[in-house]
Amino acid sequence: MKSLALYRGPNGDPSVDVQLLGNGDLRLLSIQRQGVWVYSDIDTIAWWSWYTVSRADLTRLTGEGGDVLETVRAAVAPEDDGVVKRFQAWLAERGVTAAWNSYDEREA
Repeated sequence: MKSLALYRGPNGDPSVDVQLLGNGDLRLLSIQRQGVWVYSDIDTIAWWSWYTVSRADLTRLTGEGGDVLETVRAAVAPEDDGVVKRFQAWLAERGVTAAWNSYDEREA
């Protein structure tokens, strides 16, 4: 897996990374830790959410042979907390869909 940091909030939280997975899929991963307990069960310590784009759609985003991680960075910059919304809009402009999923990290 290759990964590239797109955004780090104050004190590193939240974080947004773009990842090229071993199977060739692209994932935008967001993790928020600070204050999540206010909005959920007390034992929740982080919210993880991600969008996954199939490797079959990557050429629609980068063209042939483009560096997908750098292409995503260029498309969703500047680095601020709007990265996820810009990523969604960028995919929609190109007719590319992404599967969404999430995970609530809980204290052990």
